[in-house]
Amino acid sequence: MDQTKYHSKFSAELALPLYMLVPYGILSTLEFSYLHVFRFLILALFVVNNRTVLTKKLIMFSLFSFLFLFLDLVKEPYYLHDTLRHFSIFFIVGLIPFYLSSYISDFEKFFKIVYFVSLAVIFVNVYTYFTGGFKFYEYMTIGIKITFPLLIVIHSFFREKRYIDLVFSIAGFAFVFTFTNRGSVLIVMAYVLLLLFKNIYTRILSIFFIVFNYITNFEYPVTFIKYILKEFEIYSYSMLRILQMVNHGMEKSSSGRDVLYVESMDMVIDKPFLGHSISYFEYHNSLNQPYPHNVFIQIFIEYGYVGLFVFAIIIFMSILKYFKIDDNHKKDFVALLAVAQLRILTSGNFLEESSFWILFGVLFYTRERRIND
Repeated sequence: MDQTKYHSKFSAELALPLYMLVPYGILSTLEFSYLHVFRFLILALFVVNNRTVLTKKLIMFSLFSFLFLFLDLVKEPYYLHDTLRHFSIFFIVGLIPFYLSSYISDFEKFFKIVYFVSLAVIFVNVYTYFTGGFKFYEYMTIGIKITFPLLIVIHSFFREKRYIDLVFSIAGFAFVFTFTNRGSVLIVMAYVLLLLFKNIYTRILSIFFIVFNYITNFEYPVTFIKYILKEFEIYSYSMLRILQMVNHGMEKSSSGRDVLYVESMDMVIDKPFLGHSISYFEYHNSLNQPYPHNVFIQIFIEYGYVGLFVFAIIIFMSILKYFKIDDNHKKDFVALLAVAQLRILTSGNFLEESSFWILFGVLFYTRERRIND
């Protein structure tokens, strides 16, 4: 039977960028209740226009998710309120983006839409920052909001070779470099290196740059960064932390993560097979952190060896799926999403990371639908 892409006035290619990015930019000053109304309005428009609510795979994923919720409540029922709170956030920022991403069939169209939405998100957040909408200590928040849109703009420059995108990319990186967290800086740098490795000439230059700086203990870029910060009287938390990491090692620049990791291992030993609940960690660490700042440790604590084994299988299957992708636009988007997951290796809660679930939604779905006459 001949199959082609399904066309809709409000397709997933439009719905997902609006659902995922607009609340982090244009509507970011609204209260959460209004943001949820906006998101469910997007979802409702998508469902009505596409005449679809559920699919077999989505039902399986939902049942799997509710199974883990049930296990959490059985394992530690006294965290009922917090567990339900975490799961409701996962439903909004994880499950629904996963569902919407499963309907993307035209990744070229998707990139065009998400590009303009990303530019809007960047401009709004930068404007909000300079007009006092963010406090100094919210460097992590602004980093989270601006990093993914910036990756989209950088991808656009490397693919389309538009100089205006180069200007946006440099200006965006300068902003991330100066005003956000080190995780955002490292993610952007890692993605640029990944794109540079696609070309044989830039690949050779990149390898030479990395090896040379590794041999010299990053002396020259560190000296240059120090000069820029001092000359222009810039206080950059991200750069100070990265310099501290280069000069004094990971332990001195870990911001307490070394303590959390040690305490996490004690929690794993306490319940190694099925783990604790998703609310356990925030009440049992000495630094009052809501999560252990590492996705593997978090899964180990919350779901034990069983959860870690399932996660390892999913990663292995994801790698196999990636190498079977024929659509270059889709492959580019998966690579971009994969780089964005560097954040949850050192920070963040994977249950509440939209890009994490979109990655698996894109990898494990290939929507091929007939046009109904």
